[in-house]
Amino acid sequence: MTMNPIHLIQLTDLHLCGMPGDILRSGVNTDETLCALLKQIAVRKPQPDLLVATGDLAQQPIAAVYQRLQHYFSMPGCPVYTLCGNHDEAATASRLLNQGNVNYCADLLLKKWRLIFLDSSQPGRVDGELSASELLRLEQLLKHSAVQNVMIFLHHPPLKIDSQWMDRIRLKNSDALFAVIDRYPQVRAVVFGHIHQQFESTRGEIRLIGTPATSIQFKPKTLNMAIDSLPPAYRNFVLYDDGGFDTSIEWLR
Repeated sequence: MTMNPIHLIQLTDLHLCGMPGDILRSGVNTDETLCALLKQIAVRKPQPDLLVATGDLAQQPIAAVYQRLQHYFSMPGCPVYTLCGNHDEAATASRLLNQGNVNYCADLLLKKWRLIFLDSSQPGRVDGELSASELLRLEQLLKHSAVQNVMIFLHHPPLKIDSQWMDRIRLKNSDALFAVIDRYPQVRAVVFGHIHQQFESTRGEIRLIGTPATSIQFKPKTLNMAIDSLPPAYRNFVLYDDGGFDTSIEWLR
């Protein structure tokens, strides 16, 4: 293990409204919860090397929302990498979340790790699908990556999580994703959002990791959508040179 591991924070399912407010009549103001978590992150020791925001950045995907988000994300002193979820509008997000320290959906080589950010959103759909071009981009990055450790981020879960309503709106072509990943043993983890709850599983040596939302949480293992009473959260990662990593959930205090 390195003495200087990578400290990464994942935020997901921010759901910022056209005007700051709540979603699903939950009483949770999603701008306020995001800003509260960013303040909590600002006093962390050590500070993160980067933040990754894995989709559903907006509840109403209009320019004003992404402009607010660009402002919020300019406050952490580290790079922020964003990608779209089913509530987002990719053309607007990619235009407005791609300046200063904020970057839209790409990949990053950092020490002994390559981080790959995939767009699983499809216009007008709640479920996810990786386009042929995204799958090709993933294949090319894995084929030509000299590093031994890869972590992949996307919005939609590539497997069932035992929650019937959510399993209907997962990534629809996960077989195509795994057909690529299974050829490259350097992939250590696939990390996602969308599910508004904590989740971990494995596929062979690969860890599959879902993260609670910065907004509201959903109760696990339910037939229909049900809001949980758990607070907003983010996920902390510590990535080591040897391919190992630690991860934990940090709840809003």
